Amino acid sequence: MNVTRCWAGWIAAGLVGFVAVAALQGQQSAPTVTDATLLKPADGDWPGYGRDYAETHHSPLKQIDQSNVSRLTQTAAIDVGSDGKVETTPLVFNGVLYGTSTWSQVYAIDLRTQKVKWQYDPALVRGGTEAMGPRPCCGPVNRGVALYDGKVYVGLLDGRLVALNADTGKYVLHYQTTPGDNWDYNSAQPMILADLTIGGQVRKVLMQAPKNGFFYVLDRATGKLISGAPFVYTSWATSIDMETGRPKETEAARYRFTPVRLSPSPVGAHHWPPMAFNPTTGFVYYPGQETSSAFAMEEKFEFKEGQWNLGIRRGTPAGTKPVPPPPPDPKAPPPGGFFVAWDPVAQKPAWKIPFLSSGGALSTAGQLIFVGNSAGKFFALDPLSGKTLWETQLGQGVATPIGYELDGKQYVAVMAGISKGKVHTFALP
Repeated sequence: MNVTRCWAGWIAAGLVGFVAVAALQGQQSAPTVTDATLLKPADGDWPGYGRDYAETHHSPLKQIDQSNVSRLTQTAAIDVGSDGKVETTPLVFNGVLYGTSTWSQVYAIDLRTQKVKWQYDPALVRGGTEAMGPRPCCGPVNRGVALYDGKVYVGLLDGRLVALNADTGKYVLHYQTTPGDNWDYNSAQPMILADLTIGGQVRKVLMQAPKNGFFYVLDRATGKLISGAPFVYTSWATSIDMETGRPKETEAARYRFTPVRLSPSPVGAHHWPPMAFNPTTGFVYYPGQETSSAFAMEEKFEFKEGQWNLGIRRGTPAGTKPVPPPPPDPKAPPPGGFFVAWDPVAQKPAWKIPFLSSGGALSTAGQLIFVGNSAGKFFALDPLSGKTLWETQLGQGVATPIGYELDGKQYVAVMAGISKGKVHTFALP
């Protein structure tokens, strides 16, 4: 569904806080931003969205001050090919400015010559509904890039995350879980990095269970798909093509004006609650849900500035005839939530229990999984079986727990509450 087009900008805004740049000059590597650099950036650089990890948006420079600001003059106005509203926050490192313009275009400017060093245009389809291109709610804006390890990262309007070479602007890698997303199957869900033994070889992987219902294991160095399998019923796609990495869509997936029923719904098979990885069991623990929804395109879509522009039919518009909803899918399981221990190597559940979650999971070296449900109960589960080992009642809306140590004692902390939240901490007596 098309609200994903909005979220691409939000994802980009979240990404741009963590940055680094590397470029090659002849045989010597240019300075590279590291985590240590971001903790204390050089005074003259702006390498992150808020400049530093603290996101202060504060510059320590004071050459321009109250005594002389009245003499401030413009030194450059560089055209970067934008054809609409811009919302980017540019980044600066090692004399180069990086930013974005409309339609997810990326540019780098040499600040000494004041010339564009390179530009990247992902060539997004701009035809809206009829051309099956992005239909953004708030215009084709983009809020900036992230720089890290010699790459420029940008969230595109079509839901892709792309990495470019910071020195040349050339494409490096990307992976898109749901190309041409028309169902709101965004990939804003948390990711986990781990070292897994797959096929007798230790692989450095990235794991994610996004809204589209497939669990992905990627090579985090190359962005290549290692495996992908459904963790819920998926009627929009049958499987993941291992050659292309694209979902094998069903005939009903590319709906038009006649309503069809697809699973998952826009709520998704797994939403925002974080997953937990236990290196001892090798399992990933997370909540999910079986869902379905009716989908149909809005027949006479017109962009309305300042409003949601989803491009899908909701209810019966004034002056039109009611359209009957599609029949239930006989293959779909009953709707409901679950909590699963997923084996990412075998790509199947180790165990799965009915569960209505309101937050994410915590794994501990004490071989416990902590998680809360929507009724306000907070559990400690056996990571191998899912058996409840301990539980207590908190307020509704249990969030994601954490573990910490203070003065030699281990604690578990979690927030809970809907109207009035509280922080709950637990420890051994």
